[in-house]
Amino acid sequence: PLGYVIFAEVSSAKLRSKTVGIGIWTNSPCGMTANIVIPSLVNPDEADLGGYAGFIFEGLAFVGTIWAYFFIPETRGWTIDECVLSFLR
Repeated sequence: PLGYVIFAEVSSAKLRSKTVGIGIWTNSPCGMTANIVIPSLVNPDEADLGGYAGFIFEGLAFVGTIWAYFFIPETRGWTIDECVLSFLR
């Protein structure tokens, strides 16, 4: 996923292994939750949302896009030292 690229490239070399570990630790439970919840959302005997379940993901994607726009820095053309200094501020 794109998250692996972001936290592997943006974090400093000193903290990269911890950052990737936290990212994987966060991504795994989210993936497991999605694997449990999505079948329930589309199952006619349970939530029976069918294709409308996509609106849930649309809302989550919108919130994630807004969050990424404001909180993930643009690092194009930056050196590693500039990236580290941006997170120290």
